[in-house]
Amino acid sequence: MNTRKVDLKELQQSLVNSLTIFSAYDNYIRRWEEQENTIKTNLKNYEKRLGTIGDKMGSDRTDFKFMENFSIFATEKYVGQVEADNRSLSGGLRLLENAIQTIKGISEIERAKSDRALNVTIAAAGVGIATSGVAASVYAGQIKPPQNPIDAKVVFGLSMGVGFVLSVLSAIVLIAIGKKWR
Repeated sequence: MNTRKVDLKELQQSLVNSLTIFSAYDNYIRRWEEQENTIKTNLKNYEKRLGTIGDKMGSDRTDFKFMENFSIFATEKYVGQVEADNRSLSGGLRLLENAIQTIKGISEIERAKSDRALNVTIAAAGVGIATSGVAASVYAGQIKPPQNPIDAKVVFGLSMGVGFVLSVLSAIVLIAIGKKWR
């Protein structure tokens, strides 16, 4: 099993490259389809002209057997070949499309992992800030107006220290819970 870490930048570059290839490939297939339609249209027009020539000369198409043979040959050779090539090329286009969808899916998974890590950090910081605010408020509520036994700088430092310790602890707990649920 490959345990190589997936790099989001690499995935994005692969996606850009794949989309570029997909666009070119799709363009070539569309041109191929246009050629197929052109050949079919020209063959229909050719057959109509054979009929018109036969009508004006007072004979039917069988009198122009060599011209009729060309129409049959072109239909079998060119139209059949173009249709077969188009079918085989279209299969490759679907494979490329599936590869692009896979890369997009992996990219979204990696982005979700990154977002989850950010959410853990924000939650831990929020717990720490809330705790330090509560500690400072509780201490401030217990101070009697004429006396202040502890300096404000010490209270600030203690509340920040308590907040930091609880931030780290909450981050550890959130990470442990996240690993348990995976």
